[in-house]
Order: sequence, then structure tokens, then C-alpha cells
Amino acid sequence: MARKTNCEDCGELCGGKRCRRCWKIEAKRKRDKVCIRCEKEKVYAKGMCGRCYAKKLAHKARDVICLECKKEIIGRIYKGTCRSCYSKKESQKPRGINCIKCGKEIVGGVYNRGMCQSCYSKKWKKENPERYRAKNKKWKKENPEKVNSNARKWRKENPEKVKKWAKENPEKNRAATKKWQKANPEKVKTINKKYRDENTGKVKAATKKWGEENPENIRLRKRLRVALKVYTEEGKIMSSKKYGLDIKAVVKHLGPCPGNISLYHLDHIRPLNSFNFTNKDGTQNLEEIRKANRPENHQWLTVEENLFKHGKWSQKIANKFGVKYET
Repeated sequence: MARKTNCEDCGELCGGKRCRRCWKIEAKRKRDKVCIRCEKEKVYAKGMCGRCYAKKLAHKARDVICLECKKEIIGRIYKGTCRSCYSKKESQKPRGINCIKCGKEIVGGVYNRGMCQSCYSKKWKKENPERYRAKNKKWKKENPEKVNSNARKWRKENPEKVKKWAKENPEKNRAATKKWQKANPEKVKTINKKYRDENTGKVKAATKKWGEENPENIRLRKRLRVALKVYTEEGKIMSSKKYGLDIKAVVKHLGPCPGNISLYHLDHIRPLNSFNFTNKDGTQNLEEIRKANRPENHQWLTVEENLFKHGKWSQKIANKFGVKYET
């Protein structure tokens, strides 16, 4: 007859170190151990749950070379190949089954009881539009370079569709073009230069036509260029906008020419020679240049009147044209 001893846990008489009841409690405690990695699920092997253990095995080097890509296999071995090569091979494998939706032979996986991958993905997108948008948005944020390269490739392959969209959505197209031009000023310069070099005749004809349609713009730009050349040492070194010449505002203020444009001059009410365009250190005085080129300082005058007025500036002239006399 076996010698009875006291249980280590409860102290009752039993045939071993623990009684049956305490042994069951200990076995349950061991089964309910938590994973050392995720600290959520029960232990499966080596102190880890099944999912964490599988992940660890997936990143383990096998010291075996893949038959397809000739690289060392990390993780599970699939018929002598790595996972990526095996999946590529399987995705190109014909299944001998026709898709129930499009009727084509299925190559790769069979989805949703007899559908090919493309048909199934289309169906899923229709059924889950919000999830698809969120997933797509996340992928685009994480892969901006791939998005740009795919977009460029699609535009090259579908030029007619691009033109059609641009015609149907002119405002959106302009906004997108402006945004891109602001983000890529150097690329814009190189593209424009290349176009001008390759199409000199077209550029000259277009410039001439624009000049005939907008004579006021040409005159204003010319007057500014000549004034800066005469009254400053550096001459015109920036664009007209940076000098404060808003050509559109000036043209709007002047209105249409009162007669034949060849018989009229664009006059500065306060003449340009009355402004001090240079500072003491020899640099350009931008504040004075802006004052001289503000819209209110422009008017239409006949050739005879402008030649008579010339560069004169006095209280009498200021009163005549209804402006404030400044020196």
C-alpha cells in the first residue's frame, strides 16, 4: 500500500506531492500562461502564442538558397523556393476553371467560389466603398513615389483621355497646372526654354499677335525698362511685379483709349524725373519706383499735350489734373 503524505499546496493527505484537485489547478494555470511577446493570448510554444511563434519562424534564416531568385530563404520553404517566388509562380498558374462573372480562364487564385481576382476586387470595391477609399488613401500617403510614377505611366499610355479630361474640366486643369508650376519652377524654366528653342517661329508670331492685342501692356513695360535704365545705374534687374507695376490694375484704371491709339501717349501725371529712384548707397529705391508706377499716376494724353507737358511738375499742373502735389 502506497504511503500517504501531505499535499504541498492544501496540506491534505494524498499519494504524492500534490493532491488530484491541486494538480488540476496547477495544470490549468500552466495552460493559461500569457504570451511573452504580445501579452494577450495563451502560450502555444516556447512561451509564445501561435501567432507570435509563427512570426518568429517567418523571420528565421534557413541556410537554404531559393531555386528561383538564388537568395537565402528566410522563413518557410515552399517547394525549394522562398515565399515571394512561390507566390509569383502560383499567381501565373492557370487553374483550368473559367470565371463565373467574366468567363475568362482563371490564372492564379480562385476567389469567392469561382471568381478571378480582378472581378472579385471590383465586386469588393462596390460593396465596401468607404473601406476601399480609406485603404487607398493610406496607401497613397505611404507610397507617394509609386503614385507619381504610376500616374506618369498612365498619362503616357492614355494621351487622348488626358486631353479629353482637360477639355471637360478647364478650371481644375488650370488649378492643377498652377500648383505644379509653383512646386517645380526650375522644371518649368527648362521646359519653356526647350519649347522656345524648338519653336522660334511660333513664339515670335504669338508674341507679335499678343503685342497687337495688348499695346498698353507693351508700352507700360517699355516705359518702366527705359526709366530704370535712365534714372538708375543697375537698370531693370527684376520683374515688373516686383517693382510694383500691376499692369492689369493700370489698364483697368486707364480704360479704353479715347481715340486712335497711335495719336495718344500713356502719360505719368507726376513725371518720372521728379522721383528719386536711387538711394544714397547707389541701390534702387523700390518705394519711389512703386509710387511712380501706381495706377492713379497714369492717364491718356494726346501726343501734342504730352510733348507740351513733357517732364514739368508744379502745383499748377497737379491742380489741372486733380492730383495731390508732392515733391
